[in-house]
Amino acid sequence: MKLTSALLVVGTLLLSTTAFAQDAVYASPAPGPIASEGGGLHDTTEHERPMTASAMLYVPWIYGIGIGGKFGFEIPVAKNGFIPKLNDSVSIEPSLSMAYTSWYGLDSSHGALFLPAVSGLWNFHLKPDLRVYGAVNVGVNIYSIKWDGLYNDNGRHSYFRPYVELAGGVFWKFNDRMALRGELGWYGPRGGISFFF
Repeated sequence: MKLTSALLVVGTLLLSTTAFAQDAVYASPAPGPIASEGGGLHDTTEHERPMTASAMLYVPWIYGIGIGGKFGFEIPVAKNGFIPKLNDSVSIEPSLSMAYTSWYGLDSSHGALFLPAVSGLWNFHLKPDLRVYGAVNVGVNIYSIKWDGLYNDNGRHSYFRPYVELAGGVFWKFNDRMALRGELGWYGPRGGISFFF
């Protein structure tokens, strides 16, 4: 009887010690600041931002509907942004957009659109491979239109006007050197690929 009682006490002690050790291993850490995900929106460490070259397909919906391309080179100017608690950055992007347009399906009227511009991008880095941005595009709107009308009413006219456009976009980085990019502005949607340098 004494031997049985002794074995029961020793077994209980061994089981409680093992359970205590397991609880210690899996115990939650003491309360404190929550570490942010590296490269996420709340990562406030210093960052290096690469320069980016982009080529995008462009579908203008101003001055008719058409097809074209936008080519730009993004240069970081404020790598850690303006909001200390967020992972943001600011960059400028000289660009050139070119497109062929038709006046909303009329075969008799078509034109060429050129938009040399400089954009200011305010980027928010949501994840290491995902960022969104708002942009202000400023430049020159050069549009040349030609039409073939009835009764020999043919003509050509060119416009030179200021170009201002607000846009929003997204970069999705799918490897160390490349990302897919999409952008939507007043002049139409754009989408393509970007390369990091």
